[in-house]
Amino acid sequence: MSAQQLRVGAWQRACAPAWVLTAEDPCSARSRYAENMSRAVQSLVAGYVRTEREAAGVIMQLLPSLTHCDSLSFDLWEEGIAYLIWHFVDRYHRIQHVLDLLMAEGHLPIRHEQVTMLEVGSGPAPATFAVADYYASFDTWCRENAQPYAPGAVFPATLDQGPIWGRLIHHLSEGTLRPGVDQRPHRIFGTDYVDLRTYSPWTVHNAWQEALGREIQSEWDADGIWVSVAAARREAWTFRGGPPSKFDLIVIANFLTNEEMTENFADKIDELASSLTPGGILVFLGGIGEPYPRIWDRVDHCRHVARLKPVLDVRASAHSNEETARLRVATATVTALQRLRDLAPLDFADVSNLLPRDVVTEEAGQIVFPSYRIKAFKREGPKNFSTRELRRGRLRQRETRLTSHDDHPLIE
Repeated sequence: MSAQQLRVGAWQRACAPAWVLTAEDPCSARSRYAENMSRAVQSLVAGYVRTEREAAGVIMQLLPSLTHCDSLSFDLWEEGIAYLIWHFVDRYHRIQHVLDLLMAEGHLPIRHEQVTMLEVGSGPAPATFAVADYYASFDTWCRENAQPYAPGAVFPATLDQGPIWGRLIHHLSEGTLRPGVDQRPHRIFGTDYVDLRTYSPWTVHNAWQEALGREIQSEWDADGIWVSVAAARREAWTFRGGPPSKFDLIVIANFLTNEEMTENFADKIDELASSLTPGGILVFLGGIGEPYPRIWDRVDHCRHVARLKPVLDVRASAHSNEETARLRVATATVTALQRLRDLAPLDFADVSNLLPRDVVTEEAGQIVFPSYRIKAFKREGPKNFSTRELRRGRLRQRETRLTSHDDHPLIE
C-alpha cells in the first residue's frame, strides 16, 4: 500500500517512532520550540523577581502553589510566578508526551485547516503552548520529510478564572518572540473564558454568529437593500472564524482535584464531551493517590464520557523516557529557585525545610518527578452523533475536499 493510500491512523502509527525521536534532537523544530518556551519562562521569572522584596513574596507562595494550589485565588503576581516555577515547563512536556502516546496509537487529531482546542483550568496555559508547539513542529517535520499529511494549525482557547493568568500568558507569549528564533505560528495573549460553570461552546458560538448576522444586515441596510434575518444568518454561517462550537481536542489537566469539584462539574464535563468533533479527543491528566481513584471513577461514569471510546489509560512516570525533557524541566526549576535563594537567602531558608528535599539541592539531576495518570477518550461511531450532526459533518467534509483538492480521509 502506498503512503497516499494510508488512512491517517495507520500513517500516524507508522511514522510515530521517527517523529518521537526528534524530541531528543537539539536541532529539530520541536526542540527549538521547547527550549524557546523554557527560556521565556525563565525570562518572565527574572523580569519580575528583581529585588529581595519581590523574591520574598514569591518564596512565601512556593509551598501553597505546590501543595494546595486549588485553594489559591491567583489574583497576585507572587502566586502566579510561584505556580509557573513549579508547574509550567513540567506540564508543557507532559502534554507533549500525551500527544506522542496518542500519535503512537493513531488517534492524534489531524485536520485539513485548523485543529480547535480548549484547555480547561488552564492557569498559565502550558497545554495550549505545548499543543500549538507540537503541531507546528510536527507540521515542519512532515513537510521536510515529504509526508502525505500535515497536521494543520492550532486554534486555541483557554478557560480559567484566576485574574492573574491573562496578563501572565500575554507576557509569556511575548517572551517567545525572539530574534533569530522561529516565530510562533500562534498567538496566545490572554484567557478566553473565565468560568466553566457558565461556559457553553454552542452559546458562545451562536452569540458570535448572531452578532455577525446583525452586522451583515446593517451593512446591507446602509446600502438601501433589505435582507431578512434568516438570509443574514445564512451568510454569517459561511464565514469561517469566531469561537468554535466544537473542539477537536479538549485538555483537562490537573483541574479535578477532589470529589466535590468533580461532582459539581460533571454536567459541564458531559457538555464538553458532547462538543467534540468526529474523531475529537478529550484528555484528562491527574494524580494517582487519594482521592484520585474515586475521581477517575466519577469521570468514567459521566454520561457523555461513557459513550466515548477510551483510547488511553496510562500511569506515567513523568519524563522517565525523555532525557532531554527531564533535564529541561529540572534545570528550569532549579534555576528559578536559585534566583530566589540568591535574592532573599533568609526567606528561602525559612521555607526550604518544608519543600521537597530533591528540589533544594541545586542539582537538576536529583529532582524526582511524581507519577501521574492519563485518560483519553475519542468521539467516534454513528451512535455518538445525531442525524443532524452526521449530515452537517458530511457537508463540511465535502466542502473541505472541494477547497483542498484532497480526498484523503482525515478521520479514522
